Amino acid sequence: MIVHPVVRRRAEQEGTVGEKWLADLDSLLASMAERWGLDVGEQLDGGFGSVVFRVRTAEREAVLKLAVPGTMVAQEAAALGHPGYATLYASDLDTGALLLESLGPHMQLPPMEMVTELGKLLRIAWRATDAPLHPQADLLARLITDLWRDLRPPYPDSLLTTALRTAAKRAADTSRRVVVHGDPHCGNALQSTDGYLFVDPDGYVGDPAYDCGVVLRDTTAAEFPALCRQLATITGLPFEAIAEWAFVERVSTGLHLLGLGDAERSKSFLDTALHSVETC
Repeated sequence: MIVHPVVRRRAEQEGTVGEKWLADLDSLLASMAERWGLDVGEQLDGGFGSVVFRVRTAEREAVLKLAVPGTMVAQEAAALGHPGYATLYASDLDTGALLLESLGPHMQLPPMEMVTELGKLLRIAWRATDAPLHPQADLLARLITDLWRDLRPPYPDSLLTTALRTAAKRAADTSRRVVVHGDPHCGNALQSTDGYLFVDPDGYVGDPAYDCGVVLRDTTAAEFPALCRQLATITGLPFEAIAEWAFVERVSTGLHLLGLGDAERSKSFLDTALHSVETC
């Protein structure tokens, strides 16, 4: 099977467990196919955290996902099947295997339509909860600090300082909490019979404005203000909170991609983040 270089690198970062997962992928695929009675078809693009295959059971078409060790498989399984998400048919949390509803292609829309559709889908998918908040802002601040130290990116320290200050501000705002998707970009919104459904949720408790920041992290500096206002209107969430999460996401995602060896995509995120620092 084909393992994307970024997926391979992510698995290798898990150490011995990840290296074993890579070595055992073929046998894992065969084992799950036998266990769940699957005819395995073509391999699909599984993003940066898994390998994915089209499969067929005795009853239906489906998708088999084999997740890299260290990903939030239990939370993902718990989120799937709720409104706004694909249906989960079966799971093996010990191996990171998920058998999912087969859906159509991912969302491919112009920016304004994309923001509208993702905003509406998020409103369906969010579930209110009183459970403790996942410390996403603190974790991102730690990730940014560690990667900045290790990678020494060619950017001014003002970008690091602003990112950490913004993350601290987001961490202090605990006024909103839902079960978030965690990574609601276009590639994780697939066509269904009556619209779109999310796949690959992280499924932790967080600020819904964080999901909105993820939606906007890949937009250009020029289009961002109008899109942010639009998303704030659709979701009823504060413009400032969405914009701050988007900035932290741009910096953390850019550094993460740089660490995975994806320098081209890393530059697009970090350049846009730097532009917002220099123009504010």
